[in-house]
Amino acid sequence: MAQSKPTVTISDILTRGSDILKGIPDFQLVGRDQELIELTTVLMKMTKNNLIVTGRGGVGMSAIILGIQALKKDHQTPVEIVGKRFHWLNSDKLFESGNAQVINSLFEKVRQTLQKSKNSVLVIEDTIDFIKGAQNSGCTNLINGLMGDLKSGKCQAIFETKDDTVGEILKVDGDILECCTLYEVKEPNSENLRVILSQAVKALEKHHGIKISNSALEQAAALTEKYKLAELRAQPDAAISLLDRALTDYCRLAHLCPQHIETLKHDLRLREIALKDSRSDEQTLVPEIEKLNKQIAEEVKKWDDRQKEVRLLYRDISDGEEETRKLEDTIDRIREEQVQKAQGVEMSGHPSTKTSDDSKNVGSISSLMATGNFDTPEITNLKTRIEKLEELVKSATDSYKKKVAEIYAGLSIDNSHVLKSFSAISGIPVDTLGEDERIRLKNLEQTLSARVIGQPEPTLEVAKAVKRSRLGLKMPNKPSGTFMFLGPSGVGKTELGKSLAEALQVPLLRFDMSEYMEKHAIAKLIGAPPGYEGYEHGGILTNAVRRNPYSVVLFDEIEKAHVDVFNLMLQVLDDARLTDSRGLTASFKDTIIIMTTNIGTLHFLDEQISFEESKALALESLREQYRPEFLGRFGGNIYCFQRLHKSVLEAIARKDLNRINNLVVDKNIKLEISEKDLGALIDAKYLPREGARSVLGYIDRHITSGLADLVLGDEAVTGTVQVSFDPIEKKVKFLTLDSSKQKAA
Repeated sequence: MAQSKPTVTISDILTRGSDILKGIPDFQLVGRDQELIELTTVLMKMTKNNLIVTGRGGVGMSAIILGIQALKKDHQTPVEIVGKRFHWLNSDKLFESGNAQVINSLFEKVRQTLQKSKNSVLVIEDTIDFIKGAQNSGCTNLINGLMGDLKSGKCQAIFETKDDTVGEILKVDGDILECCTLYEVKEPNSENLRVILSQAVKALEKHHGIKISNSALEQAAALTEKYKLAELRAQPDAAISLLDRALTDYCRLAHLCPQHIETLKHDLRLREIALKDSRSDEQTLVPEIEKLNKQIAEEVKKWDDRQKEVRLLYRDISDGEEETRKLEDTIDRIREEQVQKAQGVEMSGHPSTKTSDDSKNVGSISSLMATGNFDTPEITNLKTRIEKLEELVKSATDSYKKKVAEIYAGLSIDNSHVLKSFSAISGIPVDTLGEDERIRLKNLEQTLSARVIGQPEPTLEVAKAVKRSRLGLKMPNKPSGTFMFLGPSGVGKTELGKSLAEALQVPLLRFDMSEYMEKHAIAKLIGAPPGYEGYEHGGILTNAVRRNPYSVVLFDEIEKAHVDVFNLMLQVLDDARLTDSRGLTASFKDTIIIMTTNIGTLHFLDEQISFEESKALALESLREQYRPEFLGRFGGNIYCFQRLHKSVLEAIARKDLNRINNLVVDKNIKLEISEKDLGALIDAKYLPREGARSVLGYIDRHITSGLADLVLGDEAVTGTVQVSFDPIEKKVKFLTLDSSKQKAA
């Protein structure tokens, strides 16, 4: 007989904050003092005293809200907050029946409970799930009813939602911001992040049984602050997850081979290497090697024996738990049979036949036993066996934990373990991750010059400006750097932005301003206005910077953008902040902003005037095009790129040919071209208005494609492939040195 589902009660749906904290005795919120002050201030207001708390996933919204409940124990907390009664709503329990009538009845009880006191505060985590649950079950009246209670002041509410769904929350009620305050939880600053991590490592150490060194904590914080990976969420969750991953990786390695055995093997390898040296002392090294081999063998045996003990204990625990489950299933089956037997006795007999007193007694006794008030001897025996099994499982579990603790005793992770785990997640080599930031900044000019050839002034000045910014020698509340690059097409303006992002190991956010020529296109940057399609998604610029606060933001060919875009840029360049249509702010304080323009191209391409003259004319054209308040925001960081001379084009082409050779090195093929042929190719194919793109495009279309045809040809091609250029036919030809066969491309 199927048992009826237990009835959902109000206590299943509403949980008091004090009860939640009882289940988390070690809970302590640190590093979020300012957020607590701002949130409690809103709750104490007379108007707009409800909260929509939003932020990126991982910033700790739930922990901060629970921290308000924990704040009630602090004697310095205002009495208005101490008197609040916080209730957490379990949306899953509320909607699990799928029955609209049941859901409405349950939520009505929730509202009645809240309305018993004006100090009641309803906390809804993942508000979007609550809204969709109400909509999918046909109970949108729940939302209207709750909003009515909030507007009339019958209770308060805290809605928690991620920033990518906050727009959907705001669409639920057109007047929601009249009674609610939108509050964005941002990532903690560097100092607070480390305070939060110092608290979080306690739980990680307790779970894994391995210590976390200060260097590991610092490395996790530094890496997750610098690199924003899709695999990791916002801070502090990103750093905590990285430490958790590093501990897990270390646990796995600790079970493969313990650290003390690895140390012994390392010492053995060093002595074996030394023994191969003709100048080594064999009489000393040989006994030491023999001793180490013996010691390693003994330690390996001890380790294997300990591993066997651990696995045996784990098997005992697993078998005991499985046997306990089977016995509990047997008890349930016996009781179900008793229920069926009791019902059979009560229903038996002919209607005209009077049921005897004995039959009634049998039915009553069976019913009592079936409901669990009495146990049959068989059930009592089974319960006794379960108790003994539970004692054995507990004993085995204690022994198992003790053995595991012995394995992990003295182990700890340091910064090297964190680097390895982060490298595995990001794909960035460990050597690159461990590179000193100071060395990278010191060599920044050389790094940029190697990528952007023939533009010494912009690369030098950009490197200087970035160094000043990274060392903290910049104006507060300003972007890390703001630059404008002028010059003809194909001279390296965009390439310098790409090279800078790669050198600093930060993302490049590129925006082609030809896509923002219309007035309405500005909505794509900061989001559509309320009431328009896509309003809830925000803007692509603000969203990108919020996800990647450390980045290079490149606005390409800004002269093509609508004039309203520049009004928007004034705020970004001046205050390093931009608010999207939903009211969420994106900070540009840690971004480097680069704008490129082709204004003055005709002056730069005029071979009758010098570069200095063309620069002066181009800057004059720039001042005619843009307002002084816009150009003044760059603080003089406006740099001109000169047209490319033949020697520079040859260096760029050589660099591209080296790139091709690196791609075919595994095929044992090498391209070669003489200075004469390369010069003839550039003379024939270089177009000043296209810059280096004209030459690089020709190399890609003809040399790279021709090489591909050779590789795919009937005869296998290996060795050196000589490339020549015919200035009359204006074609390249290939000649393999081990063959006289030629091919024109």
